[in-house]
Amino acid sequence: MKIKNITLAVLIALTGCGQNKFSADKKISILNGNFITDSSNSCHSLNCQNLRKEFDLVVYTGKKIYCYWDLKKESTQNDFEKIAKDLKNTITDDTTTYEYYLLLQKWAGSLQDGHVNAMWGDSLEELEEYRVPLRLELLSPGSDHETLIISKTSSLTKNLPVGAIVTKINGKNAMDRINEVEKYISGSTSRMRRRGAANMIFNIMGSRDEERSSVKIEYTFKGKTLNAELPRTITLPFTSTNTTATDVDYNQIIQAQILPNNIGYLRIDGFSGDKMAEILSRTMNLLSHTKALILDVRANGGGNQSANALLSWIASTPITRYYANLKISDLLIPERGDVYINSEYKEGDAFIPFYPNSITPQSKHYAGKVYALTSAFCFSACDTFVSALKENKLATILGEGTGGGTGSPHVFELPFSGLKFRYSVAQGLTAVGKEFIEGKGTLPDVVISPTIEERMAGEDQQLLTAINIAAQNIGEATLEMKTLKDSGVKSTRIESDSYSLRDYDREVKQSVD
Repeated sequence: MKIKNITLAVLIALTGCGQNKFSADKKISILNGNFITDSSNSCHSLNCQNLRKEFDLVVYTGKKIYCYWDLKKESTQNDFEKIAKDLKNTITDDTTTYEYYLLLQKWAGSLQDGHVNAMWGDSLEELEEYRVPLRLELLSPGSDHETLIISKTSSLTKNLPVGAIVTKINGKNAMDRINEVEKYISGSTSRMRRRGAANMIFNIMGSRDEERSSVKIEYTFKGKTLNAELPRTITLPFTSTNTTATDVDYNQIIQAQILPNNIGYLRIDGFSGDKMAEILSRTMNLLSHTKALILDVRANGGGNQSANALLSWIASTPITRYYANLKISDLLIPERGDVYINSEYKEGDAFIPFYPNSITPQSKHYAGKVYALTSAFCFSACDTFVSALKENKLATILGEGTGGGTGSPHVFELPFSGLKFRYSVAQGLTAVGKEFIEGKGTLPDVVISPTIEERMAGEDQQLLTAINIAAQNIGEATLEMKTLKDSGVKSTRIESDSYSLRDYDREVKQSVD
């Protein structure tokens, strides 16, 4: 979506495209106004001036449409005005598209909201991809028991042991690296931000040169401290990152199965696509005779409101999924006018009144016990779904706390750089307690955290534990890991052996509620 009535002077003054270095011969008419910038701090070129103006535009728009500005100012204790001023002054004549993108990421990270993000836009042609063919994972993120481990290797790093604890990266303490990268990560809770920082630890390093170079790590395994040098692999950039609902491969993001003891298993890695609600309803019909149901949403970053189809099967009486409102701003009216028209509010109000997302039960009701298996990756539409399950006492929540965010993000294009940015524009409250979901999420009734041992063995002990909790509660015998493996359950989506800004960009675009 695109804000159509942003200050006219800004749209006239800011034109151009995202080049690796912004062209010095752009013929741009600079108009006087709130977004004018002086030529101090190594910012003499027209391109630098316009980048600074564009950044002013991003901050200005946030003040107008961001729904959690005051809440985040209080919870983070961050001085957003100072942060914005300091970041803008780092834009110089030499700033590249990539460096500007990271600056926007840092601004987004300061707000600590997973729905506030810089986005690469419709093209990644200028994005240089330097990956490390190794994936790290932070176990128990945001807790006192954080452990950074090797979670996936490749043919180029197969000599490294999965489950090894990473202690240093290029001679620097690994947890200090996590702390540095976290500043660039948009996340509504500490567990979400730090999980994301572990993913991005090889992509956002001390300098661009360091990102391009091979990486040296120190790790411990079976009581020994060892060292390794990791190669960088180069991936050609995309020409486009556009995706539509028709691109959704439902076979990749949904798995339904009936396990021993007549326990249903439904893995949903995203609430995406025009047909998702229909598919979920059909799947529930097939699982309706099971005695218990496990909903695995550990890899679900959000999407649309299609989870209402699940809730309508699980709820036996009308329920509220969550309550939402919308920031009142002239910049939003062209895109969301129908919401304003259908709401009662007074002149001077900052928000329209909270309204319920209501669920009407199916005539056919799922009668078995329901369990939801969660992680810090569960966010946005997944967050409101899990919150609805717990608030309405529809399921037992197992696993780890969710990412903690809901905001119905609004995306707008940046007229000079060609990048995009988004802010949350709608607040969300839990169905019963009417507390903010943002910054809190839903905590599990039973904590089940992944362990080093199960990563080393390539086993999903989290899922097995959840299945056995369900089995015991319905009076059935527990399962062994071999039985679970023999059943062919694919408990998580297939992840590559590395992570990149491209992966991050894709996940951001999918987390819309």
